Amino acid sequence: MIASSRVLIKSSWLGVVLLAFTSTLALAQPEERIVDFSRPGRPTMMIYLWGAVSSPGIWKVETDVDFLELLTAAQVPNIGQSNSQTKEKVFIHVYRGTVSRRNEIYSADVKKMLSEGTAYPALQEGDIVYLETESKQRFGLSTILSGIGAASALVLLIIRIGNI
Repeated sequence: MIASSRVLIKSSWLGVVLLAFTSTLALAQPEERIVDFSRPGRPTMMIYLWGAVSSPGIWKVETDVDFLELLTAAQVPNIGQSNSQTKEKVFIHVYRGTVSRRNEIYSADVKKMLSEGTAYPALQEGDIVYLETESKQRFGLSTILSGIGAASALVLLIIRIGNI
């Protein structure tokens, strides 16, 4: 009985040590990931990229970064892709200011920005770039047929309940 209690004490002590070690490793990992989109030796700044991008977070970019290059590197989804069932729009918003007060300085539909060539602002240190995707279901033949199917199922249910 004494040997089994020693094994239990040793195994629980080992569990505490392992738990403390894994907790220390978890704390040592960086909480945010900084994406470096700059060439060596060029002046850089930090911006925040949020929303519908493949790698949201803090981005280290060159001070004269081209907005379109940044969007391409961020891999904005649904640009240039078409789907017959849904209509996708991607909007871009740029916020600038201090922590206590940020103002939206730019807002545009990305497709309009690309096709009309609207001027977009030069990014500055601490800017927040937010991309949002708006999806709308297209109204087409499949929508009509699914509505007809649901209505006919409801009518058949009412007829069967009436026959009971």
